[in-house]
Amino acid sequence: MSVRILDCTLRDGGYYNSWRFSNDLVTEYLRAVSRAGVDFVEIGFRNFPQPSFVGPYAYSTDAFLETLSIPDDLKIGVMIDAKTVLTTPDDPASAVSRLFSHRDQSRVSLVRIAAHFDEVASCRPIVERLKSLDYLVGLNIMQMAGRDSALVSDLARVVDEWAAVDVLYFADSLGSMDATEVERATAAMREGWTGPLGIHTHNNKSLAVQNSLHAMSLGIEYLDATILGMGRGAGNADLGILLAELTHRKVRPADLVGVYSVGEKYFQPLKEEYRWGPNLFYHYSALNNIHPMFAQTLLSDQRYGPEEQFSVIESLAAFEARSFDKGEVDRLLNPFEVQSHDETNVEPADLQELTGATVLIVGAGESAQTYARDIQLFIEQHHPTVLTLNHQVPIDLDLVNGIICVDQHRLAYEADFLASCGKPIFTAHRLLSPSVRERLANADLRQYDCILEPDSFAAHDGGCVLPVPLAFGYALALCISAKVKRIFLVGFDGFSPDDSRQQQMLQLLRLAEPHSSQLAMTALTPTSYPISQGSLYADYR
Repeated sequence: MSVRILDCTLRDGGYYNSWRFSNDLVTEYLRAVSRAGVDFVEIGFRNFPQPSFVGPYAYSTDAFLETLSIPDDLKIGVMIDAKTVLTTPDDPASAVSRLFSHRDQSRVSLVRIAAHFDEVASCRPIVERLKSLDYLVGLNIMQMAGRDSALVSDLARVVDEWAAVDVLYFADSLGSMDATEVERATAAMREGWTGPLGIHTHNNKSLAVQNSLHAMSLGIEYLDATILGMGRGAGNADLGILLAELTHRKVRPADLVGVYSVGEKYFQPLKEEYRWGPNLFYHYSALNNIHPMFAQTLLSDQRYGPEEQFSVIESLAAFEARSFDKGEVDRLLNPFEVQSHDETNVEPADLQELTGATVLIVGAGESAQTYARDIQLFIEQHHPTVLTLNHQVPIDLDLVNGIICVDQHRLAYEADFLASCGKPIFTAHRLLSPSVRERLANADLRQYDCILEPDSFAAHDGGCVLPVPLAFGYALALCISAKVKRIFLVGFDGFSPDDSRQQQMLQLLRLAEPHSSQLAMTALTPTSYPISQGSLYADYR
C-alpha cells in the first residue's frame, strides 16, 4: 500500500490568523515539505468574496498561486466548502465554474470538498464539474464520529456510484475519535466505497497522530498533517511526528530537517501566540461533541477568565453543538441577548443611596491592583459611594456599597459569593437563569433592566439600553438615572488600539456623551480612554 501525505498547514492553520502568512514563511515552508517528501499541499481555501477581511490563503486564486515559489514536485490542492457552493444563487456546477478554470490553466491539481453528512448527497454536481475540469477530486465528510454505521455505508455507496471522486475522506472534526471509532468508521466506509480512503484527525484528545497511524494500519492511504499540528481548535496531526513515525516504521523515508527548522523558526512563535494544541478545554469539548471552534473562540476572547469560559462550554455541553454557529457564541458571550424571564416579585432598583452622590466605580484594570492601597485611602478620605464591576477587585469589601454584575456567566459562577456578601447586587432580572435565581434567593438584588441595541444608549428610571455588552455601560446608565453628582473611575486602564474591547468602550463613550455631558466624570488612575484625567492624590473635597 502506498501512503500519501497531505499537508494542510496554511489552510487549517489560517483559522488562527485569518489566512495571512508572510512570504518568507510560505517560501521556506513549501521548500521544507517538498524536501520531506510530502505528496500534496492543501495551500488554502478557494472562496467567493467574504464579508470581512481575510488573507490570500482564504481564496488561493490561480493568479495568487502564480506569485509563489512552489517546488515543481509538490502537488497543490485547495479546499472548497460544500455549503458555500450549494447556497449560491447559481446552480452548483455553474458556481464551481466561477471558482475554477481548467486544470491545465492552474497550479492546482487536487480539489477537496468539505461537506457535512447531510450535504454529501447534494455534492454530485460539484464533483462532476470538477472532474470535467480535469481535477483530482477529494470529498471530505466532516464530523464522522458517532455516525450510524449503516448510514455511513449507504452514503459511501452513493458516492462510489458517482464514479467521479478520487479519494473519500472522513474527518474527526470534533477530535473525539479513538482507535475503536476509527476502526468502526473505516469499516463502515469500506462497506460502500471501493476507492482510496483518507483521514483528517484533530488533536483534542492528543490522539491525532495515533489515530492517523492506526488508520494507516487499516488500509487508509491518505493522511493529513500540519506543521506543529497547527489547525483549528486543538490542531491536527503534527507533520514532523507523523513523518518520523513513518520513517521509523519503514513505511516511507522522510527528510525531517527542513520540517523541524521551519517549525522552530516560523511556527513555534505562532503557536506561542495562538496557543493551539490539546488541553483540558478542548478535551472536554471533544468528550461532549462540541465543535472545536466554540472552544477556540472562547479561549481567544480576552474578556473572560477560565471560570467564565468553562461556564459557557458546560452550557454548550447541554445541547447539540456539533456545528459551529458564530451567532450561538455571540448569544452565549453576550450577557444581554437572552430570553426574558417572568419578572413578578422583583423589586426595582432602589437608587436613593445613589441620588446626588459622588460615585467611585472600580474597574478590573491592572492599575486597580497597583494603586489598591491608595484607592482605599481615597475612599476613606472622600467617602464616595463605591460600585465595583463584579466582585474581583483588590480593595476591602467593607468599603464597597454595591456590586454591578450583568454578565450571566459571572452571575453563575459567582452566585454563592453574591448571595452571601451582604452587598446590594445591581443586575437585570432577565439575565438570571432559574438555577442562578434560586442560588441568589437570599441576595440583596436591585433590579435595573438592560437590553442591547446597536448604536443606542439610553438611561431610564427602570432600565437602560446599551450598544455593547459592557458592565461599565450599565453602571454609567445607573448613575445617570440616579442623577449622581459626579463619577470617579479607577482601574479603567484601556487596551491596545486594535483590541475590540477598546473599540467597544470608545463606541459606548461616544454614544453616552450626550446623556452624560452634564455629569463630571474623572479617571483617577491612568487611562487611555477619552475621559478627563485626574489623580488619586488630589483633594476633590
